[in-house]
Amino acid sequence: MKKYLKTALIFALCLSFFSFVGVVDASAAVSGDLDGDGVITTADARIVLQIAACQVSPTSTQKKLADMNGDGIISVEDARLTLVASIGNYTDEEYIAMLLQKGFPASYVEDLLELHKKYPDWEFEPFITNLDWATAVSGERTPHSKQLIENSVSSDYQCSCSSCKGVIQEAGVWGSASQAAVENYMDPRNFLTESYIFQFESTAYEEGQSTGVIESILEGTWMFNSYITYYDAGGNLKTYTLNGSKVKYSEAILKAAKDSGMSAYYLASKIVQEVGSSSSSAAAGSSGTNSPYNGIYNYYNIGATTGASDGLKWANGYMKTSASAYLYKTASTSGTKLVSVPASTSLYYIGKSGSFYKVSATVSGTKYTGYIAASAVSMSTTYGRPWTNPYQSIYYGAKYIYSSFSKYQFTGYLQKFNVNSASGNLYYNEYMANVRAAAFEAESTYEAYADCGILDSKKVFSIPVYLNMPYGDVLKSERFTTYSPTVSSGGTTTSSVTLSWTGIDDATGYQIFRYNYTEGKYERIKNTAGTSYTVSSLTPGTNYIFRVRAYKKVSSGSYVYSAYSDKFYATCAPAAPTSLSSSSVGSATVTLKWTASASATGYYIYRYDALSGSYAKVGATTSTSFKDTGLLSGITYKYKVRAYIKTTSMVGWSSYSSALGVTTTGTQTSKIGTVCVSDWLNVRSTASSGGTVIAELTNGTKVYVIGTSGDWYKITFTLNGTAYTGYAYSDYITVSSTATCPYTEPTSTIRQGDSGDGVKWVQWYLYKLGYLSSSSDVDGAFGSGTLSAVKAFQTDAGIDVDGVVGSGTRSALKAAYG
Repeated sequence: MKKYLKTALIFALCLSFFSFVGVVDASAAVSGDLDGDGVITTADARIVLQIAACQVSPTSTQKKLADMNGDGIISVEDARLTLVASIGNYTDEEYIAMLLQKGFPASYVEDLLELHKKYPDWEFEPFITNLDWATAVSGERTPHSKQLIENSVSSDYQCSCSSCKGVIQEAGVWGSASQAAVENYMDPRNFLTESYIFQFESTAYEEGQSTGVIESILEGTWMFNSYITYYDAGGNLKTYTLNGSKVKYSEAILKAAKDSGMSAYYLASKIVQEVGSSSSSAAAGSSGTNSPYNGIYNYYNIGATTGASDGLKWANGYMKTSASAYLYKTASTSGTKLVSVPASTSLYYIGKSGSFYKVSATVSGTKYTGYIAASAVSMSTTYGRPWTNPYQSIYYGAKYIYSSFSKYQFTGYLQKFNVNSASGNLYYNEYMANVRAAAFEAESTYEAYADCGILDSKKVFSIPVYLNMPYGDVLKSERFTTYSPTVSSGGTTTSSVTLSWTGIDDATGYQIFRYNYTEGKYERIKNTAGTSYTVSSLTPGTNYIFRVRAYKKVSSGSYVYSAYSDKFYATCAPAAPTSLSSSSVGSATVTLKWTASASATGYYIYRYDALSGSYAKVGATTSTSFKDTGLLSGITYKYKVRAYIKTTSMVGWSSYSSALGVTTTGTQTSKIGTVCVSDWLNVRSTASSGGTVIAELTNGTKVYVIGTSGDWYKITFTLNGTAYTGYAYSDYITVSSTATCPYTEPTSTIRQGDSGDGVKWVQWYLYKLGYLSSSSDVDGAFGSGTLSAVKAFQTDAGIDVDGVVGSGTRSALKAAYG
């Protein structure tokens, strides 16, 4: 279908030479088949036009066939008549071109083409509203209570604004429709199918309409193939007669249609939509039993702006006392006075007797039934009101609809959405509040036509067209099938946010938009062919909103876009905390404080673990202080802090603060020990082999020895992020002293064969860490024993095992000793 658009646009220019006046049966023309292919087509019209313009010399046969109007002269009029006769014999390209020439946007034509193929006698005419689409939707939603929908529909079709959410607007089940719902039911392109297009059919009466089709529309309701019955004001069941004969509902509808000028099928569908949804007359407008309007009927629910009672009040003629008056027992001022009725009291019509109305009224909480002088009553009697039986409601209601809507709101769609500026009541004077009513009524009409086998007959549909419609100039087949990209976080730093999103088939690329808080609008910041992008040069800790949409170039040369992604909220990671310091220090605690990072959700605190030689997280807080507990006395601890920010869509971290060293108070009593086992060491809850095993330590694990109990060490350590304190047999832990090394650290590399205090410095650390077995090994001579000890230490420390003691090995020795 894409290839058709360019051809169709060119053909539309050709067609612009002619004025389309309607479909003419080709058999009514004199001839017109100039090329002899058996079908009158636009190709024949072109030949006639060329003959009229003296561009070709026709044969005698062609002259005869080209004289469409029989005046003996071949002219442009003959070309026009040939073109008119060809309608219905279009190729797909030509039919699309004809629709475009009429004024339909490209986004309409493919659906209309498919309908034309199935129903060639259907005609489609654009109703040019000259209204901006977004403006029209807004107008129809002002106020939101103008557009209602059942509260049983999905939440996206229910208005969620603060004044509408959860609010019932009518009859216990109707709430305000959302913008998405209104857009869906207002957009004609969503209803260009054979079952819904009848909302665009004229509501005018046409000769040939029959009770058979009306009965098909009424099927499934109490009105189907039934005579009119009803309850009067006294609750008595009656059968309606006209001139002594019973009347079926279908007959009443057809009579109302002929006399009012309204389509009988439209009226029947309207009645089914308003009151005929069940097999019994239970709806308030058709039951006749809705107190206090007993015996009053309103089959079209005219005037039912907030509920059926409003419609019955309208059908009752808004009857009330114009001044205070007496209610009499009989239709005479000499009769018994029942009660004095105050002015402006609502009255409920029962009947009429001479110059008196029989009514019911409630005065001071008591209901009375009697007669009141007509001169004391104010009421509207236009359109035959009050309607005291279904026939009156059906017949006079049709006249009201014709008077109120027929000239400017001549389709079911326009009666629901008044987008005809010529009406003088733009977006108002609308028949029904149900946003789905026009679509539902169209479906009823379709089913009736189908049941009666008249779908194929000639029908004209007037379809609204708006300005600036989404995808207006794009063929339906060229739109994106995927609604919109889905955006997720690809990571964040203090100055950047990386966005990732799902790809869309056929997309040329993607547009990225960032919300400008100052301007109050989104600004496009990047086009990219990929499915991720890093937005840089951002401010730490600042909130941003992004959205993404796909785009591609289509056959018309314009671009089509997907819907925008949902808003994606992202926040740059905060800046690192500053001014880290200690506010108090004890023998077992350190309290830290720091300066806050803008927009931070909280902070993570890290402590250097001398046993593992790395930092580990020891806590988190949302404040700017933290107390670290369970520490050892006389030990120097190092800390650093970083901020984090957490949103619904992402988490980001700052860089680390500068490190802070803090020494706990008191004398250092702990020592560093190294586990020396062939497999693993059991750590128990008590200083006994019968104690519960609380952890297992592998060879080389470093622990703090904080006490002794017989042959057992009391130790503390961290394993897999969990702190433990327990007991281990002392034979399996080598303990180093915390004494200061008595020798001077060498500044040059020490290796096998060297001697002196520098070698003693190395040997002293190896002895304290358990790699040399005796203090006598600290002899200042770097021999084979010292070489083996150096290599063993390098292996355990995870550094290069070369037996040479350079700056790296010296640092590792000091760190291991603590």
